[in-house]
Amino acid sequence: MKDPSSTHPELIEEISRLQQKIQELEQSESERKLAEKELRKADKMLHVILDTIPAMIWQKDLEGRYLQVNNAYCGTVGLPIETILGKTDYDLYPQEIADKYVSHDRKILSSGKSELGIEEYHRKPSGEYGWSVTDKLAYMDDKGNIEGTIGFAVDITKRKQAEKSLLESEKRFRLITETIDEAFWMADVEIGKIFYISPSFERIWGRSRESLYKNPRSFLDAIHVEDRERVLAELEIEKTGQPFDHEYRIVLPDGDIRYIWDRGFPVHDEKGQISIFTGVAMDITSRKLAKKTLKESEEKYRNIFENVIEGIFQTTPEGLFRIVNPVLARIYGYSSPEEMIETVTDIGRQIYVNPGERFEFLLILHKKGSITDFEVQLKRKDGNVFWASINARCVYDENGKILYHDGTSEDITSRKLAEEELQQTLEKLRKSLAGTIQVLSSTVETRDPYTAGHQRKVSNLARVIAQEMGLSNDTVDTISMAGIIHDIGKISVPAEILSKPGKLLDMEFALIKAHSQTGYDILKDVELPYPIAEIVLQHHERLDGSGYPQGLKGNQILLEARIISVADVVEAISSHRPYRPGLGIDVALEEIEKNKGILYDEKVVEVCIKLFRKKGFEFE
Repeated sequence: MKDPSSTHPELIEEISRLQQKIQELEQSESERKLAEKELRKADKMLHVILDTIPAMIWQKDLEGRYLQVNNAYCGTVGLPIETILGKTDYDLYPQEIADKYVSHDRKILSSGKSELGIEEYHRKPSGEYGWSVTDKLAYMDDKGNIEGTIGFAVDITKRKQAEKSLLESEKRFRLITETIDEAFWMADVEIGKIFYISPSFERIWGRSRESLYKNPRSFLDAIHVEDRERVLAELEIEKTGQPFDHEYRIVLPDGDIRYIWDRGFPVHDEKGQISIFTGVAMDITSRKLAKKTLKESEEKYRNIFENVIEGIFQTTPEGLFRIVNPVLARIYGYSSPEEMIETVTDIGRQIYVNPGERFEFLLILHKKGSITDFEVQLKRKDGNVFWASINARCVYDENGKILYHDGTSEDITSRKLAEEELQQTLEKLRKSLAGTIQVLSSTVETRDPYTAGHQRKVSNLARVIAQEMGLSNDTVDTISMAGIIHDIGKISVPAEILSKPGKLLDMEFALIKAHSQTGYDILKDVELPYPIAEIVLQHHERLDGSGYPQGLKGNQILLEARIISVADVVEAISSHRPYRPGLGIDVALEEIEKNKGILYDEKVVEVCIKLFRKKGFEFE
C-alpha cells in the first residue's frame, strides 16, 4: 500500500495543521477550565472574606435593589439574606430612614463621587436604634459606565453608648464635685502639679482656682508657716503611693486662720502604675472651734458638777446609780461617789424609807418624762432619815427607749422642820383668830336679840356653798370667818333702831346701811391673813350696781362677798325680824332664783338652791 503522505502531501500537511489546532484547542480548554476553577476559588474566598469581616458590606443596582450583602449586614439589620436581596430600602426600612439612604445613593450615582465617613443615627427593621459610620461609592463596568453603588459601614452603637455613658459620668462628676462643700482635687504624679480643683476651693482658701493653676506654689504659700514644713514632709511620703490624710492651717488673704483636713489616695492605670492622686480638702474650722468650746464646757461642767450645793445623779430605770457627784454622796452619808455607786444596788430598797414612794416617783417620771420638787423621806448610809427634794428627767435613745434618768437631789430637812413649826404656829394663830372673831360676833348679837345667831347661820351656809363650789380650803376658811362678823358694823347702830318693830325712817335706814363701811373701818387696820375687811365692806353690793356702799358691779365684787350676800339674803328672809315674822325658806329661795344673774351671782344661787332642795341643808 502506498504511503498516503507520498501521494497527498497537502493532506498530510492539513492533518498536521488540524492536529496542531486540536492540540491548541485542547490546551485552551484546559486553561479555561483552570481559569474557571481559579475564579470560583477566588469568588469563594471573596465571599468568605466578606462574610467574616465585621463591617457591613452591600451592593445595589441603579434602581437601588440589593444585589449582594454580607453576613455582618444581615446580622446588623436583623434580616436573612433571602429577605434582603432584590429588595429596596423602602421594602426594608421606615420611610424616613429609606428616604435618607436613597438620597445618598442618588447623590453618588449622579456625581460619581464617594460619600465617606457618614455618621448617622438609624432605626433597624427590628425597631431598635443604632449608630453607624458609612462609606458609599459608585461602581462601573469596563467602559466606565456607572452600574450601581457599593457601601461599607461599621456599627458604632456600643461606642456611642460608651461615649454617652462617659459623658453622663463626667456630668455627674462635675455635678458632685462642683456642688459639694469640700474642695475636690486631682494632681498629676509625674509633674507633681494639681490640674483640677472644684469651685469650693475658692470659698475655703479665699483664692481663685486660676491662681493655683498658674502658680502651684501658691498652695503651699497659703499654709500656715508653723505647719508648712510638716506638710512638705508628708507630701514626700505621698510619693510612695500610699493614701494619706493630714491636718493643717491656712492663712486667708485677710489674715483669718482656717483649719483644713486633707485626705488623698492614689489612682492606678491599667498597668498598675500610679497615674494621679485625687482627694478632698475640708474646712474643719467650725469643728475645731466646737471641740475647743466643748472641752472648755466640759471643764466648766465638771467644776459645777463637783462644787454645786445640790446633789447630781444619773440612775438607770432598774435602780442603779450611773453617775454621782461628791455633794450627793455626802448628802447620803457616803465617803465618795465611787463608794455610793458600788454600794447602792437597789435605790428603792436601800435609799427610800418607803419603797412604794420610789414606785410612785418612777410612775410620774416615766409618764410625764420629767418630775419637779418630788419631796420624799430618804435614808442615809447610817440609816438616819432625812427629807429630800428631787428633780429628774428621762433621757431616751433614738427609738424612744429610756436610757437613764438625769436629776438633782437636795436635802430639805431643815426646811421641812421649819415648815412644820410654821404650820403649828399658823394653826395656833388660826385658832386664836377664830376665837377673837367669835367674840366680836357675840358682842354684836348681844345688842340685837332678834338677829341673834344670824351671823353664825350666814357663816355656816356660806361655808357649805364655798365647799360645794370646790373652792380651796383657805378660801372656805376666809368666807367662814367673814360670815361670822359680816355685820360687826352694826355695833355703831343704836339698839333701839336695830330692834324697832315698825318701819324705819330714811335716816334710820341710812344708819343701818352704814354698817358695811363701819365694819370695814373697824377691821381694815387689823393684820389679818385674809381680805376679811373687804368682804365685810362688799357683802351688800349687787351685780347690777344697785347695792351699797360703793355701787360695785359684776366681777368688781369679790367672789367671797357674792357668796356671803346670797347666804345673808336667804337667812334674813327666812328668819323672824322685829318688823315682820319669818317668811320661810321657799320665799327666800324664790327671791334669789328670780334675781340670779341680776342681783346675785348665778353660780352661787344655783349651788345654794341645790343645797336646800336636793341635799337637805337646814339652818341649825
